[in-house]
Amino acid sequence: MNVTTTYDQNVDESYRGVKAGLRARRRLWWSCSAVVLVGGIAELTLGQIPFGTAAVTFGVLFPLQFTVRAKRSIAKALRRVPGPMEVDFSEDKAVLRKPGSTSEVAWHRFVKLAETPEFFLLYVTKRIVVPVPKRAFTPAEVAELSAFLSAMPNYAS
Repeated sequence: MNVTTTYDQNVDESYRGVKAGLRARRRLWWSCSAVVLVGGIAELTLGQIPFGTAAVTFGVLFPLQFTVRAKRSIAKALRRVPGPMEVDFSEDKAVLRKPGSTSEVAWHRFVKLAETPEFFLLYVTKRIVVPVPKRAFTPAEVAELSAFLSAMPNYAS
């Protein structure tokens, strides 16, 4: 197998890919924020105004800033290293290139490999995911990559 393609990255698509890749982590943050929010409302009803107000504020603002910060971080990264992304998938490694930057990672070094209907997700660590949009490949290449990745021991369905 040797599949190479080039695609332009954009903030919204990259954010959707990261969001899909970190779904469980996002669910945990949202759940914790909801618990803090409910606790803050309970504290307010019990008359604990300062603590209740702080908890409600945190419960509302934390998830919002989490989303805004993620998008800003992606936008900053795309501005710092502009240009198209070239990916080269071979039997033994994935190579990701941008002008002035190249990352070469053996398949077994990825913590996890996964896919969604829109992306191939390459997990460098539990918290760092590289989303590669399927739109960059032909349907035959998508099928070939899906079959290849699903045969890998670190593939998560």
